[in-house]
Amino acid sequence: MAENYCLHIQNTRAKQIRLLANLILFLNTFAFIYFGIRANNKGAIAIGMLTFLVTLFDVVFKEKKWTIHASAILIVCIGYYDIGYWWIGIILALLSALAEKTALNKKIEFTSTQIKLSSPFGKIFNWAELQNIVLKDGLLTLDFKNNKLLQTLILDELNEAETKQFNDFCSKQLIAHG
Repeated sequence: MAENYCLHIQNTRAKQIRLLANLILFLNTFAFIYFGIRANNKGAIAIGMLTFLVTLFDVVFKEKKWTIHASAILIVCIGYYDIGYWWIGIILALLSALAEKTALNKKIEFTSTQIKLSSPFGKIFNWAELQNIVLKDGLLTLDFKNNKLLQTLILDELNEAETKQFNDFCSKQLIAHG
């Protein structure tokens, strides 16, 4: 019987995060074009158009990786550096890195002392906080003593024996720490 279990769960907000990240890029695109026209700055207009094309490519082809999005962010950062607002470029780069990290699938690690939800800001639960944990038909349910409920589909395919082993492990930990 295993001492630790690690289950991978799907990030249900990945699409919304990606949509928001692309929306921010489009807004920066239009800002570059608008201010480029107002200030008669052809470089800013070119940055805006290039960012628009790269972001449009990312949206149309629905790239799973963030490589194209990162390229568009780099173009925008160079544009902000060029016009003297380098700090906006740094903020956008940090926000983009956070969005990329947040959009990844998550995992839940079960050890004999705690349950750790890996995400950008991570969360650790003690066994004493939980009333029940059940894994059935690929659905993981964590029932907290404060009447909160966390249910999520897992990406790992476990057979019946592995599922029973996991449920037995959780039951023993709940009894031991309850």
